[in-house]
Amino acid sequence: MKIWQWLGYLGLLPFIATLVFSIQAAPLNIDKNMPFIAYSAIILSFMAGTLWRAETELNKQKLIVSNTVSLLAFSALLLPEYMALAVLSANYWLLYFYEVKKSCATKLSETHKKYLNMRFRLTITVLLFHILASVLWINT
Repeated sequence: MKIWQWLGYLGLLPFIATLVFSIQAAPLNIDKNMPFIAYSAIILSFMAGTLWRAETELNKQKLIVSNTVSLLAFSALLLPEYMALAVLSANYWLLYFYEVKKSCATKLSETHKKYLNMRFRLTITVLLFHILASVLWINT
């Protein structure tokens, strides 16, 4: 497995840790759900930023999508928890489909195919974590 694959999957660990933290007693008056939402917003912004990767010509549409997703991720930090989870979840899904759509227009290398497969698995897992967070937080 390549380093980018390891890093992709290791990026799930903070989701798990912050989800576990959210069901524990919160120390020092910390909003126990905010670390999960904040990490999710950071990762979503990072993923959107990957649209800026080096190309011969920067695509205006990719730049607009990237910046819009990053701003929506930031705005989730200002929303009530359930709305934040919904906004973040929707944008993970939309960003994944945008990447797939853009990739269909070109001949994919074997590495890019592996990347999209990994992205699908990671996106589904992250969406499941968001659904689990909603269920766990409903009674708190």
